[in-house]
Amino acid sequence: MIQTRIHLNTDYVYKEMERRGIKSVNGLARQIGISESMMNLMMREKRYPGRKTISLMKSYFNVNFETLFVEVLTKVHKSA
Repeated sequence: MIQTRIHLNTDYVYKEMERRGIKSVNGLARQIGISESMMNLMMREKRYPGRKTISLMKSYFNVNFETLFVEVLTKVHKSA
């Protein structure tokens, strides 16, 4: 079975943080309006954003989905 995961484009996020003078991922999370823990987990690809988080981030960065996120296909093993 194939599953789609949405990963944050961390290269884009780090470049934007530098351009905007944001010194920490936690500071960025506060500006966007999401939890610091969620932002850190997304930056490490340990958590995947939901619709609300995607919407908040697209609005904050003023970019389309494809600039900010990458869809990754993963194979899921079904256990018996």
